[in-house]
Amino acid sequence: ALELHPPPPPAAIYTNRAAAYMMLEQFDKVVEDCDSALEMDNSLAKAHFRKAKALASKGDFSAAESSYLNGLIRDPSNHTARTEKDALLELKRKKEAIQPLLAMGNYVRALAFLDSLIATAP
Repeated sequence: ALELHPPPPPAAIYTNRAAAYMMLEQFDKVVEDCDSALEMDNSLAKAHFRKAKALASKGDFSAAESSYLNGLIRDPSNHTARTEKDALLELKRKKEAIQPLLAMGNYVRALAFLDSLIATAP
């Protein structure tokens, strides 16, 4: 029976469990499992993309961008990941625009940026 249905490689086990953790919104565990999978096989685009989504959900936009780029190097035709990366870059830009507004005391404009950030968050 094992010859007909060999067990999945260990890296696939980690990426599958990461998907389950993603549904449970346990983003730290998603990152841990994706890192474990990538240590075994750095070519797994799916692990890079899942890690990127988890990092973005945690608000770590720079690390998420890096993970998206690593995944897109391995799977450049993944239009969903490219779209998610572009949306992430827009969120990152808006987040960075808030800091100077707060420093200047322009809280109304900062709040407007925050509202747009929340409305477009993945």
